[in-house]
Amino acid sequence: MEAVERANFLGLEEAVDEPVDIAILSLPSELTTSFGEGTRLGPAACIEVSNQVELYDPVLGEDLPADCNLHTAEPWDVTGDSLLEQLDSMVDHLRPWFAGDCFPLVLGGEHGILPSIVRAAADHPDLDGETSRLSIVQIDAHADLREELGGDRWSHACAAARALDLGIGELLQVGVRAFSLEEAEVIERDQRISTWFARDLLSPSAGASAWESLLDALRALEGPVHLTVDIDG
Repeated sequence: MEAVERANFLGLEEAVDEPVDIAILSLPSELTTSFGEGTRLGPAACIEVSNQVELYDPVLGEDLPADCNLHTAEPWDVTGDSLLEQLDSMVDHLRPWFAGDCFPLVLGGEHGILPSIVRAAADHPDLDGETSRLSIVQIDAHADLREELGGDRWSHACAAARALDLGIGELLQVGVRAFSLEEAEVIERDQRISTWFARDLLSPSAGASAWESLLDALRALEGPVHLTVDIDG
C-alpha cells in the first residue's frame, strides 16, 4: 500500500534544518464526548483545510509564514488503557514543545484536553512550575465548570474546573450561554473566574458596555496567557 504523505499546516514547506518557531500539535482525542462522535478527526481536518487559506496577512502586511518556521508535528498516538493514562500520555507528548523555544498551537480533539495542556505548560520557563502565573481565556458556549458529568471528573464538561484545580491564576470566559446551577454558583464563588455571558455580549442595550468590559479585562492581562477556543464558541 502506498504511504499517504502527511499534510503540513497551511501547506507550507518546513525548513528542516532551522529552529521551530511555531509548532502545530494534534491531539486527536475523543475520550469523553457526550453528543455525537468524530472529534478525533478534528486536528487532521483543520490541517487539511488550512491548505485553502490565503497566506497574505493584512495585519503583518506580508505572506505567511512571515519569516517564521512552522512545524506540523506528528499527531499524539492514542495510548493508554484508561482515560487518566491517556491524559498523562498527552502531557508527555506536549511537554517537549513547552520548553520555551517555540510557540505551541494545539488542535483537538475535545475540550477534555485542556487540563493536559495546562500540566504541560507548567514546565514552560515563563511559569517554572507556578501555574498561578497562567491566565486562561476561554471562548466557549459552555462553562465547563462541572465537578463531574456522568461520574467522570475528567469529562469535557469539567475541563475548566480541572484547570482551576491545577492552580491557574485567572479564567476569563467569553460567550457562555449554557451552564448549570452548580456552574453558576462556581462562577459566583471563585474570584479567579470572570464570565462574559452571550446574553450580555449580544444584548441590544447592554452589548456595547459588555464588550468594552471584556476588552478592558483582556488589556489588563499580564504574564503568560493560554487561549482555548471550543468549537461552539
